[in-house]
Amino acid sequence: MNNQEATKTYLVNIFWSIKKTELQQYINDINNEIKQLDKQIIVCNNKIIEKNKELTTLKKEYEENLTKFKNVEEAKKNINNQLKNMGFDYFYIDNYIDETIINSPEEDKHKYKLVRKDQNNNQDFHSFSEGEKMIISFLYFIEKCKSAAKIKNIIVVIDDPISSISNNNLFEIAFIIRKLTELKNQQTELFKQFFILTHNIYFFDELKRTINHDASKLFQIYRTDKGSIIGSLNEKNLYKYLAFWQTYKEITIKKNINQILLPNTMRNILEFFYSIILKDDFNKLKNDSKYSSLYRFVNKETHFFTDEYETLPVDKYIALFEQLFKDKNYAHHFKAMIKE
Repeated sequence: MNNQEATKTYLVNIFWSIKKTELQQYINDINNEIKQLDKQIIVCNNKIIEKNKELTTLKKEYEENLTKFKNVEEAKKNINNQLKNMGFDYFYIDNYIDETIINSPEEDKHKYKLVRKDQNNNQDFHSFSEGEKMIISFLYFIEKCKSAAKIKNIIVVIDDPISSISNNNLFEIAFIIRKLTELKNQQTELFKQFFILTHNIYFFDELKRTINHDASKLFQIYRTDKGSIIGSLNEKNLYKYLAFWQTYKEITIKKNINQILLPNTMRNILEFFYSIILKDDFNKLKNDSKYSSLYRFVNKETHFFTDEYETLPVDKYIALFEQLFKDKNYAHHFKAMIKE
């Protein structure tokens, strides 16, 4: 019995040994295939990791681009609404597809353009005045500032946003600037500092009334022989100066005041202009061959009698008065002061 079991075991072992020998090559092939598949799995796993990284990057880019798109669309909406509020309802920003762009992603063809309601679309840009372009640029700049939430310690410089067409909108522009100064990012002020430059006294006055007095300081830029310098601003003198210009307009433009007051009004303006703005001596005009006659005209000591005044070539001195500002490179200042 024991020999039977031993023989059975022996035969089984012989069988599987023979079978193993017969199948060894197949087993080796299977093992090699398994090794190859394991290598492929590793390669595929690495590719999955890389693809996941790419997917993460693409998702991030998508979110950023989506945010940009939303920001641009929101900015477009804000600008168009502000244009309507300011009375510019005859032009606006609109979307369009630029079909001239080829071999680029479809989203790259999405553009924006200014549209004037009463003009051919191909000539929109050329139909806009400098004042209209300035309004669009100003509103775009405001939106650009508002979108800079991730930037720290932002310093904003706004250089005289009032032009011939926007002077009627100085209250709206001052309000827009004030709202910009009040923007906060997570309860922290978004902007570190603002510099707002202007030669328009009406706009200056509105800004001063609108913006927080405790957080603002007033300065004036003076032009000298050695260049421009920044000094303190005397508001009392400034408003006197504004009143003199208002009188000048009442005399020369509106004709509401007798011209007999013109010489003294001119003199007050020029004395302020020379001493405060130019930091120079107004009396130097006495020895200037081009302007000595204007100096004599505005010198209040030379006019005592109405009859004598009426014989003077007043228009000549009005023209000289304006030319003086041009010669001093302050033509823009003169235009700003006589605007209605």
